[in-house]
Amino acid sequence: CLDQIPSVTDWLRIERHLLELGGSSCLEECVAQVRQHEDPAGAVLALVAAGWLRIEVSRPLSGSSVISLPVRRDRGRLVVGG
Repeated sequence: CLDQIPSVTDWLRIERHLLELGGSSCLEECVAQVRQHEDPAGAVLALVAAGWLRIEVSRPLSGSSVISLPVRRDRGRLVVGG
């Protein structure tokens, strides 16, 4: 699955999209950001598998599944993204 990770350009496009929307978006909109990969959905899911993105798993996988940037703590503050 990690061999499906998209180009840096596509990753930055996805990250910017998520940041502009407050850190999360639907899978379908994230897939639309991928332009340099033969399998855009596979590329987004590869980012999930690599831990660069998170996916809401409480419902079956679909285009409306919520994709988000991971949240971490840095010096006591929550920080969105890597």
